[in-house]
Amino acid sequence: MTDEEILRTLQEILRTHINVTTPVVESTALIGDGVVDSLDFMNYVTRVEETFDIQISNDDLAGQQLGVMKNMVAYLRQRRG
Repeated sequence: MTDEEILRTLQEILRTHINVTTPVVESTALIGDGVVDSLDFMNYVTRVEETFDIQISNDDLAGQQLGVMKNMVAYLRQRRG
């Protein structure tokens, strides 16, 4: 899966399951840019885990700044090997 495909999948999760209507690009910081609140962010993380069949630790979530789209894309690419 390419970075672009991962990003599109993440955008689809945000649109479909979190009801985000604002444009989300690689540089978007979901909470920092006011796209989602903390509850929506946790729902998003749960959907990402389900979609990509992974577990994201709290340490990874905070340490790798996975609220920033490009960081989540890189993390998922790395986890998928």
